Amino acid sequence: MKNPVRRIKEEKGLTNREIAILLEQSVANVSHLLNGHFNFIPEKTLNVFQKLGYNKTELQKEYKRYRKSEQRKITESFEKKEV
Repeated sequence: MKNPVRRIKEEKGLTNREIAILLEQSVANVSHLLNGHFNFIPEKTLNVFQKLGYNKTELQKEYKRYRKSEQRKITESFEKKEV
């Protein structure tokens, strides 16, 4: 499963800097969002994506599914190492 924010970035052909400008955030925060470091997509960010034509409720759900998927991968890798 792919991070929906990363998917949007690729669909729109945007750089991290361009996303940072659109979201009025630092490039570092955009990087954290793209790498799934946040538990959820901030409301202000969702509002910007909504203006770009995306459903903010669905984006939030997709981001949470992405995070859970990543958590499962990490948990499974630890379980394999313990065996």
